[in-house]
Amino acid sequence: MLTELALSQYPAVLPLFQPLDFNLVIRSVVEGHTPAWVYADDPTSSRAALLWDRQDALLIAGDSHDANLRADLGDRIRDHIVPDARARWIPELTLFYTPGWERTLPALLDGFRLQPAQRLNYRLPNGQWSQPVPLPSPAGFELRRIDDGLLVSHLAYLDQVRGWIDSFWHRPEDFLHTGFGFCALVDDQIASWCLTVFAAGSARELGLATVPTFRGRGLATRLAAACVEHALTHDIRPHWHC
Repeated sequence: MLTELALSQYPAVLPLFQPLDFNLVIRSVVEGHTPAWVYADDPTSSRAALLWDRQDALLIAGDSHDANLRADLGDRIRDHIVPDARARWIPELTLFYTPGWERTLPALLDGFRLQPAQRLNYRLPNGQWSQPVPLPSPAGFELRRIDDGLLVSHLAYLDQVRGWIDSFWHRPEDFLHTGFGFCALVDDQIASWCLTVFAAGSARELGLATVPTFRGRGLATRLAAACVEHALTHDIRPHWHC
């Protein structure tokens, strides 16, 4: 049977998730930066584990041959994770799994629509950054660091930026202490933002978004460059996926 682990027990499942270590969410959860539900069959010597970041990332690792564990894992997803996700308007889950689980997924997740999707994970190699000259800000837009002052302002679309931070971090204070981000401002509104969503050691994963009416103006490119430049000046290795 799978049981929910306490934060102090999370490191026990790291070996199971080693094949998926390219996904920074795993170590971000284990290091206590990311809110999550983590289940395992044994808190000290796990054979199978399930990790959910309470957003869209769901990860399964370990032994896929035990029918009882598979059934229990399916029940956890069906009876606990999916209802919680739906209650918070999360439209879909992205499932990552270690080798072997792909054969069991149709039966494990019977009743759900499964759609294969390829994701690319990137990390910037040390010392390799091909943008030595800072890009100019698009005309009419101000680039601003996301700090405590901005988070208590009255800018339009601030609720979306706060929503991202509240979703990926335990508290805004944790984001301000461990993460970083930049946004583009125009006419008292936030047009685009790029910020840390996961943190592990010296690595930070970045996420970005642009308000639809402001797309196509180079804002995402400029903010991503600002975040990479900030990371490199602070000995941080940026990650991202798409």
